[in-house]
Amino acid sequence: MILTIIWNFFKNYHKTIIVIILISIASLANVNNITPNNIPSIPHFDKIVHFLMYSTLTFIFLWENFSRHNYHVITNRVFLIIILIIVVGITMELLQNTITDYRSGNINDTIANTFGLLIGWIGFIITRKISFLKNVIFKPL
Repeated sequence: MILTIIWNFFKNYHKTIIVIILISIASLANVNNITPNNIPSIPHFDKIVHFLMYSTLTFIFLWENFSRHNYHVITNRVFLIIILIIVVGITMELLQNTITDYRSGNINDTIANTFGLLIGWIGFIITRKISFLKNVIFKPL
């Protein structure tokens, strides 16, 4: 029974799960060891990355939910998804502070995550009528 629930969740939200795994790796990795020294420093680049990660996560999670429900928006699920994404963002910041000694979470990262969430949500609202996304990218399995 539980395995069936887990399998169905993975089947319906596999793109979202992959993005969460990638965000987790990016958030908890020691980037000091992989960043080349000859790349010019861009001020607040990490905030741009946070923004892009969470806008992507929101967009994909909302689209997978939308396609799972025959392309109908279910408002309470949208709000649940938004809350879950906020929880993921805060959890990543807390994990950076607690389980790593080379990363630190801060409120500015959480703010960047939240702006990314809002843009991902707006992107979903704007694109939910696009048939290419419905018929190719987010076609139900």
